[in-house]
Amino acid sequence: MIRILVVEDSRMVRELVVQALQTDPEIAVVGTVSRGDEVLDRVLALRPDLITMDIQLPGLSGLDATRLIMQSCPTPVIILTSLTDDEESRIAFRSLAAGALMVLDKPVNFVGLSGDAFTRHLVQQVKLNHRVRMNAGALEGSPRAARGWHGSRRVKRFDVVGIGASAGGPMCLSRLLSGLPGDFGLPIVVVQHISRGFTQGFATWLGDQIGRPVVLARDRAKPEPGSVYLSPEDIHLEFDASGSFQHSGAPALRGHRPSVDVLFSSLAQMFRSRAIGVLLTGMGADGAQGLKKMRDAGATTFAQDEATSLVFGMPQEALKLRAVDQVLPLNAIGDALLELGGTGSGLPVQENSGPR
Repeated sequence: MIRILVVEDSRMVRELVVQALQTDPEIAVVGTVSRGDEVLDRVLALRPDLITMDIQLPGLSGLDATRLIMQSCPTPVIILTSLTDDEESRIAFRSLAAGALMVLDKPVNFVGLSGDAFTRHLVQQVKLNHRVRMNAGALEGSPRAARGWHGSRRVKRFDVVGIGASAGGPMCLSRLLSGLPGDFGLPIVVVQHISRGFTQGFATWLGDQIGRPVVLARDRAKPEPGSVYLSPEDIHLEFDASGSFQHSGAPALRGHRPSVDVLFSSLAQMFRSRAIGVLLTGMGADGAQGLKKMRDAGATTFAQDEATSLVFGMPQEALKLRAVDQVLPLNAIGDALLELGGTGSGLPVQENSGPR
């Protein structure tokens, strides 16, 4: 049985969430909590496999309760919030940065089609996320790496950076991109797994965190050096022969649209050795095969190390495929991008000489 703790201050919503979870015979709700200042005690007593977390709670906010959980007994947390409340949405993204795995939109009406869709999606995500192994050390940041990026005497120019992330990605993207200057020499293109309805809000939140705009990539637009682009919602992001963005409505790839694999495969085909691929924290295997295609095409590829990844699933899958030039702590990936990003001004930089 998958043991769930439901945290929600509204009695009606709490009962509806419990009913939704109990539609699946493999899920057991082992407890409910209505106050934020009672959450940690219940988590320590019950040791649930996963927690659904409301944002607005008496006594302590859902954000602060999530932080306490991650500090004391890291447990998968799914944030349930309302897209119609801008303040709740902003707090939800802060909760993702604090270690929550994902955020889901609570329907205005739990009855009918919207309620049925919410029930199916909630049950699906509980089953996908309840076994995630949380790395609490990643939430604290990492000291400067003793061993970081290293290159060779060969020179190489680059045109674009592609980054893929899933669970734990908002926190890591914020830290990584905050370390890059506004005049960074290359466009940065990001695919971040996030629930439907939250993409634009996430772009706004991330832009606020890193101090410069993060925009949704427009179809047929050409990426500009120094700009940060996010894949639009429910669209695969690729590049055409001219190097411009190209939207694709092709079916989801292994459950994901947008897919990191689709972006990376396009970078391998269109930019070959002039691309940099970065695979960050996340559950599952999305991005691993695409990163392998990039490396085989001559691109420079990095994966986040286990110590700084909230969830090491995606980087580990890339390692299994020998898709990675170097596995680095998050801050060392930033160091590498700072060095390689000088190519936007036409300056030669060192090329990684790792085995292929």
